Amino acid sequence: MEQRNKFGEHHKNAIIFIGSSHHEHLTWTAGTDSLVRVHTTRLQVSPPPPTRDQGWTSNLPHPAIMSEIKVFNTPCLDLECFLSAKAKLRQEGLLDVVLKANLEHAIQALETMPAAKRSNVSLLVEGERQLVKFTSGSPVIHYTVKQGAGGPEFQQKINVGARLTPASVAPTHFAGHRCQDEFEPCLEQAQKAVRGDGGVANTELRVVCNELLLTYATTQPSTTITIRPRCRINLGRALSLQKALEVKNWMEQRGMMGRGLLACFQHLLVSYSQYQVENAKLVLQSEGQIIELISGRPDYHNVQFYIFAAANNEIQSQRVQDIDLWDYD
Repeated sequence: MEQRNKFGEHHKNAIIFIGSSHHEHLTWTAGTDSLVRVHTTRLQVSPPPPTRDQGWTSNLPHPAIMSEIKVFNTPCLDLECFLSAKAKLRQEGLLDVVLKANLEHAIQALETMPAAKRSNVSLLVEGERQLVKFTSGSPVIHYTVKQGAGGPEFQQKINVGARLTPASVAPTHFAGHRCQDEFEPCLEQAQKAVRGDGGVANTELRVVCNELLLTYATTQPSTTITIRPRCRINLGRALSLQKALEVKNWMEQRGMMGRGLLACFQHLLVSYSQYQVENAKLVLQSEGQIIELISGRPDYHNVQFYIFAAANNEIQSQRVQDIDLWDYD
């Protein structure tokens, strides 16, 4: 018996594992006493084309933890697909608390994405003792939903082959995402990071921007490049009450608003008129979070304001004006 623990290729509407039969499949990993039983359920009549799903074994929980993998094949990862799958999982007694929460998180994440990011993709969802995999067409993007330090995480991975080039980092991969740096978006930063003659090899490129956790991987990556954009908001000519409210609401919707930062925004909304200065930068800081609200040019400011939450969320503010930046015209 060959000892391994990874997905094989699709073969006649089934995923082949070690010791497979036509209806169920067993895998065994060297060094463990665990067998993993895989059931395949199809949500479409016509079979999908064969897929290559590489690079997922490193994201899978240890097989001794999981009891089985449930597989659904579907034309598109849409609400109908998820509702049908949830009903079947509940009927079979497989919908544990963690799996339900992670499925709900996947539904919320995917419903904001265009159709292009819900077809020709795969989705792996973790539960307490259950893995559920959805496959659509020939996957280009591979999604994983698992529990992180702050709750469910929606991870995206794209395997690019031997070399990673700026062309590999396509705008469609960022569709539905609002970068927190409005002066140099994460798409531009990622493309710039892999520029050069023929791109880069043996590299993993990670983009971490708010809810976006996107990884590009070449074959056998040995180097990791991480893109973490600063939070820089373009105010246009000057700060307005409408813009301040818009930024506050956007951060709350994305789960980025801590209590200290919320106190900074509340101070800004009450006293916004004193910060309505052209060509200025407002820096809000609390609990390790830094947000820059910038009017005018991103690299040139007549004045800078600092608003930060001290102990007990007590707000302090400071105005800094560099004489070298003054305009004497």
